[in-house]
Amino acid sequence: MRWIAAVECVAVVTWAANTRADDVRPPAATSEAARSASGTTLRLPPCADPDTDGAFVTSTGCSGVFGIRGSAIGVRGVPADEGSGIMFSEEGEEFVRRGIFSSHGLHRLAIGGGGAGFEGTLLGGLTGGFRIPVGDRHGPVFRAGALGYLRGNNAFYASLLELPEIEIGYQYLQGVTVLELGMTSGAVLVGRHRVGEAETRRLGAGLEIGAYAALHVPWVRLGLKAVRLPTNDGLDSPVRVAEGTLCVIASPFAICADGRATVTDAITTPGAPPSEVRSLYAGLAFGFTRER
Repeated sequence: MRWIAAVECVAVVTWAANTRADDVRPPAATSEAARSASGTTLRLPPCADPDTDGAFVTSTGCSGVFGIRGSAIGVRGVPADEGSGIMFSEEGEEFVRRGIFSSHGLHRLAIGGGGAGFEGTLLGGLTGGFRIPVGDRHGPVFRAGALGYLRGNNAFYASLLELPEIEIGYQYLQGVTVLELGMTSGAVLVGRHRVGEAETRRLGAGLEIGAYAALHVPWVRLGLKAVRLPTNDGLDSPVRVAEGTLCVIASPFAICADGRATVTDAITTPGAPPSEVRSLYAGLAFGFTRER
């Protein structure tokens, strides 16, 4: 009987030791969280799950970037104030799908100044429509909405109100990944375009015609657009615009580069025939991206 008692005693001691070890051992989930918090685990920007799918999908909750933007302006074909500037800026672009419904929104706000005087941007656009479900994650899109902006400084000025704006393209969207290519058009109701000391061109009485492309992946957002804007001032030449934005996002930080080039004919000297004028406006922003 003594050996039975000894065995029971050893069993009790072993059970007690294991119980104390379990009490002090951290749970597996806690260890994983600690490793992630220490920075040893590389994570995507927390905008959306890269594998998100279902009835409601948002392309990038991290699309908005706000910070400090440096800018530069160059003009050809006409005298103008040129130089660099610095601004507070906020901008973003986002695609949303809910079932067969699709929307596309973009915005840009900035204020500051520099060598070309006071400088600012106020831009907003929103279109909505539907996507034909050719596949679970891709299909043709048809959207309509509005676009408007005011932007410029002493070297250039541009304004536009377009209603309706129409986008027809093909979209692939899964989680934070978006690829869309398409054509854009719309009725230009009113607008102005001026480069340097040339006479201001009046926009309107016609349709915008152009193309666009967008690429969103976890750390990069790219948007490109090229359009031909109708004029309503007696000159035959339209205003041709090409612009793009490239953002690199490592949440919560972001770097965005943008550029806008224009070509048109304008009267640079009173009484003289119109001649070609060009402008190139570019910026580089360092800032933060908001998380949802």
